[in-house]
Amino acid sequence: MFQLLLIRHAQSANNALPESERIPDPGLTPLGHLQARELANWLSLYRPTHLMCSGFRRALETTRPIAQQLQLQPMVRYDLFEQGGCYSGYLPGQKLAASGMGRQEICQLFGDWHIEDRISDHGWYHNRDLESEHQARERAQGVAHWIVEELVSKHTKNQAITRPALIIHADFKALLLESLLGGQQSPSFFAGRTYRVSEFWNASVTQLTWVGHHWQLDFWNSISHLPADQLTH
Repeated sequence: MFQLLLIRHAQSANNALPESERIPDPGLTPLGHLQARELANWLSLYRPTHLMCSGFRRALETTRPIAQQLQLQPMVRYDLFEQGGCYSGYLPGQKLAASGMGRQEICQLFGDWHIEDRISDHGWYHNRDLESEHQARERAQGVAHWIVEELVSKHTKNQAITRPALIIHADFKALLLESLLGGQQSPSFFAGRTYRVSEFWNASVTQLTWVGHHWQLDFWNSISHLPADQLTH
């Protein structure tokens, strides 16, 4: 059986600030660290088999307690970053691309994690332009293809459950779900209501199961592992 967990990072400093005060690559807030620990505790019972995350600090910091709890070595993938890329500024025409963290810095702060070759010492987003919505959709389609052609194809012949967890971002999570489900089972109709990206909770979990040649959406945006006073968008 192959099950895919798509997890939004815990609350970052930017989530708690107005857009005009946000920075290119914030870490988690104190509340975000609590959310990440609650998430790790829940996942220790649910037992994902692989951990993969984007190079953004908020995703790395969300992944760390999970990796420690499960004794897994995460993979930092370049192509799991948030829609738009790493940048400063917020007004149209005034956004400037930023480099993000490099291989060495990630290793120094987070330890012996597997870091994809595309991430250099200069920064995982070094020397790249801002990403358009069209480019983000194409990237999501590429990640969806990689999941099916590489991960699913490699592991579905095994009898054991394979359950990779991707720690990613709200906007990219929506695009990835769109690419994976491809209209076969629209999240808009899940639980009888329409969902917007702004309703993705921090540290929320969505699960899909590969059934034959398509995905089954098992649960969406679940925050059952978080206390009521830890719920944030």
